[in-house]
Amino acid sequence: MLAGSGTFNSPYSVNFEDDALAKSIVYFHKATLKDSLPLWFENLNTLLSKTSFFKLSGAALKDLGQVIDWIEMGNKTLFHPLDTKATLYLFENSYSPMEGGTFKQRRRAFPMESVVFEAFPELFESLIRFVKTKLMGRKSEIRLGLVFRPFNDEKKRKMLDRIRRIT
Repeated sequence: MLAGSGTFNSPYSVNFEDDALAKSIVYFHKATLKDSLPLWFENLNTLLSKTSFFKLSGAALKDLGQVIDWIEMGNKTLFHPLDTKATLYLFENSYSPMEGGTFKQRRRAFPMESVVFEAFPELFESLIRFVKTKLMGRKSEIRLGLVFRPFNDEKKRKMLDRIRRIT
């Protein structure tokens, strides 16, 4: 889970220096990632610090697109050769009051991948509108997370096949 809430006072960021999970990624292949991974995280944090869903929709689209593109570049150069893939996820935690002062919580996750947004650009715009609506209503918490998973060419081919079937 990324730190911050996407505001000026609390920008999104990955605390890769103190987070044990983020530090452990270097052990996927220490020789390759020891020097390049901190630079990749620094550049990711620079892009994340500009990202805010409270901006105008066009600016939010541009900023989020740059973050997703940077993660894709990291996948191509750093992670795919190690059979790993990084994906930015959007998490929505919504709360609704129940009887007796308790809350009902619902969690949803949405993976944000450039291949999907390139095939369905209207989905990207709808996502920004959805997030803005949820944030303005103040009944949901929107968080971003960086998820690392095993990856191979077969998984990539299956994803592209699913996209082709839909389009």
